[in-house]
Amino acid sequence: MRNTDHKTIITTTIITLLVIVATILIMVHNKPAGQTQAQPAATSTHTASPTPTPTLNPQQLADTAIRFEQQARNWGTDPNLNLDQVKTMDQAVFLGQTRMPDPTMPDMSRLTVLHPADGQGPDGLSPACREDETSAICNTYQTAGAWWRQQAWATGTRWVDGPHVTINGNTAQVTGQVRSMLIQPGDSFHSTDYWAITPAWQTNTINDTLTFTRDGRISGFTPHGANHWWVNPWYTTWDDSMANSMATSERVAIPVKGRPTMNLYPSTDVMRAPQTQADLDGIVDWRLWNGICLASCNSKPF
Repeated sequence: MRNTDHKTIITTTIITLLVIVATILIMVHNKPAGQTQAQPAATSTHTASPTPTPTLNPQQLADTAIRFEQQARNWGTDPNLNLDQVKTMDQAVFLGQTRMPDPTMPDMSRLTVLHPADGQGPDGLSPACREDETSAICNTYQTAGAWWRQQAWATGTRWVDGPHVTINGNTAQVTGQVRSMLIQPGDSFHSTDYWAITPAWQTNTINDTLTFTRDGRISGFTPHGANHWWVNPWYTTWDDSMANSMATSERVAIPVKGRPTMNLYPSTDVMRAPQTQADLDGIVDWRLWNGICLASCNSKPF
């Protein structure tokens, strides 16, 4: 009897212990993780994903658009010559002041993610090389910029109205006008010590759509207005169309003292230069020659 009671007690004890252990295990399993042990603060919840860059406000986007448009279109020789100051200037001084510098695209990486496509801009292949890679001029002037500096003494563009910017969400509409100038060799009109240099000017209307990234840089550049390479020099392919486009634009004959010496030998079209003051059907403005003694005058000029 005692053995039976002893076995019963042991069995009961074991069952009780098993129940207690099972209960503890169930409670631990169901207990919230935050209560099992102290947890460190969750400081790196979103480290797997990049933190979104705050969207810039409209004024900041407009400022970026203006800076981009200025760097995208202002280049080369400043076309805004003070004609009253340069008239009768020594030819060497005038040419020194107007010579187009080597065209180099500015660093615009803080403003845009865009890059010129293959062949675009002054570093693209010159038209001479695109036409015949074995030609002597291609061998000498392989880039469009180097080639063009042999076709023209001066080329350049500046904004003269604007840029005016309207922001609409992540896009900007940019409008205004730019003015370009072209000076080429070929002028031969002269009287006594004064020779004509006859630049051409052209004004073009700009209407661009710009698109912004989340960090406020420009990712899209779509011109709807004029898009000649000389008004969009970094993102277009240069060609030989400028002289024909500019030839019948605004022309002014500038008198300079001495025969101009450019030492250029263009391989493409140059603008027709006036042979007389009556030449080119009134396209050329001769007002700067008022008071200059012509060949038939007996008095000294100025």
